[in-house]
Amino acid sequence: MYVGLATCREGFKAGCRPLIGFDGCFLKGPFKGQLLYVVSQDANDNMYPIVMVIVEAELKDSWGWFIETLISDLGQQPKGRWTFINDRQKGLKPAIEELVPYNDSCICVRHLYANF
Repeated sequence: MYVGLATCREGFKAGCRPLIGFDGCFLKGPFKGQLLYVVSQDANDNMYPIVMVIVEAELKDSWGWFIETLISDLGQQPKGRWTFINDRQKGLKPAIEELVPYNDSCICVRHLYANF
């Protein structure tokens, strides 16, 4: 399930920095799966939600579908326009490298420090 509100999408394109942060969490309770979401940073240094999805698991196919849908929803930007931030989730790095190879990708320092 893909949830992307037009106001969030247009707000991101109009006033947020070209940073796209990916993260996810487990869904607990009767319905299992993963909640994956994308945030950015606005001009006031606040977190700005863009879209979220619910998928069966953090797999390359799930991340690939999510990124393809996100790029389609936001509209393709010029090469190198966005920087993608992640915490080395399963399948995310290969999906980013395959689908948006001309954009920068980096690892979240807080997650890197926590895993160190």
